[in-house]
Amino acid sequence: MNRLLRRLGSVRLCVGLLLVLALAAALGTVLPQNLDRAAFLQRFPQAGPWLVTLGFPRFFTSPLYRGLLALLTLNLLSCALGRSLDGWKAFRGYGTARIRVDGPPDAGMADRLRAAGFRIRSASPLQASRRPWAFLGFPLTHLSLPVIFGGALLGSLAGFVATQTVYVGGETRTAFDWALERERALPFRLRVDGFRQQYYPIPLKIRVGPRNGPTREVVTREGGRVEVPGTDLTVRIGRFDPESGNLTFWVETPRGTLGPFSRENRDDSPVSLTPLGFRDPQLRRVEARVRVLGPDGETVRQAVIAVNEPLVHAGVRVYLTAWGTDPYGFGWVGFQITRDPGQPLVWTGSVCFVLGLGLLVLGGGAWVREEQGLVLAGATGGRQALRALLLPPPPPRERAAS
Repeated sequence: MNRLLRRLGSVRLCVGLLLVLALAAALGTVLPQNLDRAAFLQRFPQAGPWLVTLGFPRFFTSPLYRGLLALLTLNLLSCALGRSLDGWKAFRGYGTARIRVDGPPDAGMADRLRAAGFRIRSASPLQASRRPWAFLGFPLTHLSLPVIFGGALLGSLAGFVATQTVYVGGETRTAFDWALERERALPFRLRVDGFRQQYYPIPLKIRVGPRNGPTREVVTREGGRVEVPGTDLTVRIGRFDPESGNLTFWVETPRGTLGPFSRENRDDSPVSLTPLGFRDPQLRRVEARVRVLGPDGETVRQAVIAVNEPLVHAGVRVYLTAWGTDPYGFGWVGFQITRDPGQPLVWTGSVCFVLGLGLLVLGGGAWVREEQGLVLAGATGGRQALRALLLPPPPPRERAAS
């Protein structure tokens, strides 16, 4: 059993698995994915049969990819358990010695260690440690890797990526899983109540002046203010409709604000304003107002889904990925719906890995103990400096008689 565990946790196996995974993933990226068997064989008539056998038409959900990922996870776990046990022993001061000094401790060793920040736990036999918590970086870094790969494997096995298009005012209980090529039931009903697109203020070029007076051309934008030449009036620009060319504006006077005025309603305006040109509107935000419905149709939750702002509910993420109107003018939105139960494991493992590296690099942990007439020691770093502390200082040189 010990031999099996050593072979399973060997560095050679780890490197070999990483190389095979990298090559297979590169080939799976180059080859087209999610093709049926007939289309794949037609595209690759020579190598197609064995590529289909290995699962390359859907490589990242194939037994080959998941098997390699599972084997790598076992390899990392076997290696991590051994290194984590060594780190725990070092935390207790009984780790595997990386430094050995023959002979019992000299008289000044305890004082040198104390001056270097060590805590003397026992003078005879000598036991000392410095920041032992730094050795916890070993289990944190080594165990975090199989946790990360285990999370990736769990997400590959139990997760899914699906899409669905829903009309405004409609709802859906399913989404199409492209890996399975069938509809997948959702753990809730999703209803789309509304949809809108928001744009940045449109830059405008206008001609403005007092009514029946001189005018000038000005560059402004929606929401801007323009002073009317030769008067104490100010025009506040409202919304501009690029399709109709209609511009809404208000006139601010010392006695108050007049308006709103527009192309259809400007007879009472003391200002003449004509739009001359505009820049194409730039989309700022797209959002869909949705409701999560329960089994009986009751509203469980209301939310707004925008690009890069998904809805997260019941372990499922709903992303807004498409929108538009059909030829009859009805609005629709497209969703990407994903479930990744391994994501918390991946994030937890990543945080533990960074924390463990910080402890190992910055902690400066070390331990020293006397055992069977030898001085044994270990450290997370700076072994040469620690060895120098354990060696007796050289005798002072005698001065030659003059």
